[in-house]
Amino acid sequence: AKTRTMSGEPVRLADHVQFDADAQAVLYTVSGNGTLVYAEGEGAGKSQLTWTARDGKVIGTLGPPALFYSPRISHDEKRVAVDWSDAISAKGDIWTFDLTHGSSTRLTFDPANESGPVWSPDDTQIIFHSDKAGVPNLYRRQTSGTGGDEPLLVDDTVKYTLDASPDGRWLAFARVVSTGAGPNPDIWILDLVKRSASPLLNTPFAESALRFSPDGHWIAFASTESGANEVYVQQFPESKGKIVVSRNGGEWPTWRGDGRELYYLAPDRRLMAVPMTLMPELDSGTPIPLFGARLRENTPWAQYGPSKDGSKFLLNLTVGEEGTRPLTLVQNWPSSLPH
Repeated sequence: AKTRTMSGEPVRLADHVQFDADAQAVLYTVSGNGTLVYAEGEGAGKSQLTWTARDGKVIGTLGPPALFYSPRISHDEKRVAVDWSDAISAKGDIWTFDLTHGSSTRLTFDPANESGPVWSPDDTQIIFHSDKAGVPNLYRRQTSGTGGDEPLLVDDTVKYTLDASPDGRWLAFARVVSTGAGPNPDIWILDLVKRSASPLLNTPFAESALRFSPDGHWIAFASTESGANEVYVQQFPESKGKIVVSRNGGEWPTWRGDGRELYYLAPDRRLMAVPMTLMPELDSGTPIPLFGARLRENTPWAQYGPSKDGSKFLLNLTVGEEGTRPLTLVQNWPSSLPH
């Protein structure tokens, strides 16, 4: 200890210590008086892609439990795109699941982190962000797997994909600027024809999780304007007619296929459904709780997706965390070392 050098072979002190790939941390701690505390378990941070009916009943699963993020159902509802991350490095690649044939295909292969898949309106391309150039930038790739990654917007700012407009003209993305109070995401749009980007929601507040309505004339998003996350809807591309849709907090808005219902996640982790009227005037009804869901947390992207008719949902549910994890206390662990 005086010279801070190691000698001899490693000595095993504990087995099956929990590793959390999300936090890149092993769940143990040691004190200076010979005490060791650790959590047992395997697969921290894993989730299961789960089909759930509108009443919360599980009706099926998709793939094995793994480190999944941000599942997105294709417009024709035949495929699902998802970030399938490595269990050790937590760096992701984009995969697609074929719902008709039950097969899965890896779409990206770069060792950098690739995440946030967004389907093009015709489902022939997937837009995603990758940090292979240092910070997350925006790329596009053919879902057929042919060709390489097409850069859409690459610079030195932090950017994350959010959604593509139904006409294929616009890509909404979060642009994150660090301030004295921490990261402050704003929402920008990229004109995919002119390849020019401009701010859409650029305020002192944090905006996230934007989704275009099925007709492309409205946007739903979360904002901390009121002091806590709430879900708002306003016109697009004209930024007017904004209303708050959630009650007492909400995040991760998504639309039903006809635009007449909006879903979001409440602070108590219940999925809510809100009746929507878009024409002739924008209006929303009272949020209706559907069911509670242990969706993956601590991510700005929705961890669920509704079917077009709103009859079922694909949920990214955490697994293996239903109860309290036991902690093991080891006293005088240095006695296990050779003398």
